[in-house]
Amino acid sequence: MQVWNDKTGTKRQTIMEQLHLPAASKAQGNIILPGSKSISNRTLLLASLSTGTTEIRDLLKSDDTKHMLAALNSLGVTLIKGLKNDVTVVSGKLSNKGLLKSL
Repeated sequence: MQVWNDKTGTKRQTIMEQLHLPAASKAQGNIILPGSKSISNRTLLLASLSTGTTEIRDLLKSDDTKHMLAALNSLGVTLIKGLKNDVTVVSGKLSNKGLLKSL
């Protein structure tokens, strides 16, 4: 790739490295994000759609999050409240019940 230097009019050649990553079949790890009702609700929804158990720590305490927890509970998602603002979502279940197909 060639890049022009606007100030001097000289041409520089820059080589950019590329990184190719294979597609992932699963994800695992820990992510620490600042509190956000959007992120909290999306995390709850994704955990409810996933297979297996998801542990969510430091979930934002807000009315929106409280209503999302109540809605997921009413749909049959097993939620276990832990210490502080921790929640464990057991066996996502939303996709297993076919609820998404009926929506």
